[in-house]
Amino acid sequence: MKNIYASYQTLCQNIQQSNTLHIGMKTTDFTDFEILESFEKKYPHLSISYSYLEENELIEDLIAHQLDALISPSMLSFYKNNPIETTTLSKENVSLVCSKELIHKYHTIEKVIQSVPYITKATDQNYHQLCKDELYKIYHTTFNKVEYVKEFPKQLLLLNLSRGFSILPTKEVENRDQFYLEDISKYFADLEKIDLVYLKQNKSENLNLLLRHIHEKKC
Repeated sequence: MKNIYASYQTLCQNIQQSNTLHIGMKTTDFTDFEILESFEKKYPHLSISYSYLEENELIEDLIAHQLDALISPSMLSFYKNNPIETTTLSKENVSLVCSKELIHKYHTIEKVIQSVPYITKATDQNYHQLCKDELYKIYHTTFNKVEYVKEFPKQLLLLNLSRGFSILPTKEVENRDQFYLEDISKYFADLEKIDLVYLKQNKSENLNLLLRHIHEKKC
């Protein structure tokens, strides 16, 4: 009976895993993925599990086939040295965000950028440099210091406390009366894009279903 029960448990686990699409998340800023919601409605026998991990863990799990795919902003480069493919999952407007108190203190957004840290969850140095370069093109000045945080709520807290500025998805910023927002979407086209990232040689049946669904939605 013990052997039969163990076999039954293994079978249940395998069935559950076969009905699950495992996706690693690099971003907690973007939360509106209509394509994923419509995919789950179209295929009710499938479910999507999400893992919020650090960059090295995401790549390791993707290569080890622990994850079917990753979701990451296009601007990040941590996965781009691997044999991967990408497809755009969504696009979002982004804004430069700081407290109204900082604008009152420094008078212009240029002075804010010069004077306070750039608060971000991204550790990617290439991303930091790209942000510096793009901000310089827009405002003819840029930031000198980066403050790294792990969680989106802490990022918002530091912004609210006037500890720095960030670049965030516009619609994810709540309490607009507390913040100053300046839309910079046309300058940060890559930051607007959120990619689904997967290995060329590791497309599970469930992932292929999702890719077809994304293609149908775009068409």
